[in-house]
Amino acid sequence: MTRAFAARTMVALMLLAALSGLVVADDAGSGGDAGSSTSTAVYLPASNATYYGNLSSTDGTDYFGINMSAYIGIAVQL
Repeated sequence: MTRAFAARTMVALMLLAALSGLVVADDAGSGGDAGSSTSTAVYLPASNATYYGNLSSTDGTDYFGINMSAYIGIAVQL
């Protein structure tokens, strides 16, 4: 393999990766991207837990919902 061929191959692979825009989301362990509106929110159980998500320039909004009993508090940390 020549250096020129190797360089062209690397540039082609980097361009393909940059243009694909594929982001694998697993917001809060949902297996996908959290919804972008209240009607498509991902609902989380009201339990003591830690959830992780993804940040990207193409996904600026994620909605989560929690069903809780009356008079129960919640603490959220970002």
